[in-house]
Amino acid sequence: MEPTTMMIASGVMKGVGFLIQGIAAKNQAKLDEFNIGTESVMSKAQGLREGRLLLEQFENVYKSNIAFTLSKLNRKISPDLKAAFETDRDKVEDAVKDVDFMTYINGLGFKQEAAATRRKGKDALFAGLLGAGQTGLETYQDFQDTKRQTLLIKKLGNSKAWL
Repeated sequence: MEPTTMMIASGVMKGVGFLIQGIAAKNQAKLDEFNIGTESVMSKAQGLREGRLLLEQFENVYKSNIAFTLSKLNRKISPDLKAAFETDRDKVEDAVKDVDFMTYINGLGFKQEAAATRRKGKDALFAGLLGAGQTGLETYQDFQDTKRQTLLIKKLGNSKAWL
């Protein structure tokens, strides 16, 4: 095989390698973005579950306290007892709001992470394209240099014959 042909083939293969590497990085970034989105949904579901469990626990305790007060103590719900229950309910509602807020903050973090991953994939593809283009230009320049050298050698070879 002629050296110039091998040089061109090598340059093309190197350029295609850069291109494939960029495409693979972009596809990996898409997969990572999808996984981050899945984590975000799971985190949101976990937050909703925790809030619901807090409310259910409070309702169970509240019902048992009322049942105990009405049946065992034979008492009516006094304003003090009612105020204590309302304080407990307020505490639980605050805890649920905290869980909701942290779920929201985590969701923002996941969105930011997904955007950064998406950007990273696009940048990797662009770098692959630039690498392929640079390789193409380098190969073309090497080909032209080799062509000039070959012509020079041929000319010098012919001039030696005249001496």
